[in-house]
Amino acid sequence: MNKHEVDLNRVQFYSIEDMAGSHQLAKGENILRNEILSNYTDINDILELYNIKKYIDNELYLKGWTQEDIINFKQKVIEYGKIIGRFMSNINDTNITNLYNSTLREYTKSF
Repeated sequence: MNKHEVDLNRVQFYSIEDMAGSHQLAKGENILRNEILSNYTDINDILELYNIKKYIDNELYLKGWTQEDIINFKQKVIEYGKIIGRFMSNINDTNITNLYNSTLREYTKSF
């Protein structure tokens, strides 16, 4: 049995009703406010984008965000979706085991 590492500083989406949503979104705010990287190679970065995207897609926002922030973040998660799709489309029989084994424990279900 493989032991997956844990990183509690990464964003995790649990559910729309989960009370931890604002805490989780606060962890991802820095990612949302920064430029999108040109290349993502870490499965955990991809899964974190996926979890952030789930919050925004479900219209869950932090109270301190302005309408302009929300519009900007909605645009960013559209790009995140493309990045996630490109990354996932490159998973195949030769790399899936290594990717899964390097997935953080909190992201194994997202994977």
